Amino acid sequence: MADRGMISPSQQAIYEPGQKAIIAWDGATEMLYLATDVYAESQTSVLEIIPLPALPDITIGDPQTLQRM
Repeated sequence: MADRGMISPSQQAIYEPGQKAIIAWDGATEMLYLATDVYAESQTSVLEIIPLPALPDITIGDPQTLQRM
């Protein structure tokens, strides 16, 4: 019922024109591979929030994964 959100401490508008995802489910474990296109009017720090139903195991993915899919 919720999506990822971003907050800028400088109160700048943050834009997310695109989001790409791969979701895999093996009957017990769900894997989410998420890539987003994000930009602001000028350079700023951003706090990103993703509501999830449980504490996830997080790893950095291969940037070429979505292109290969």
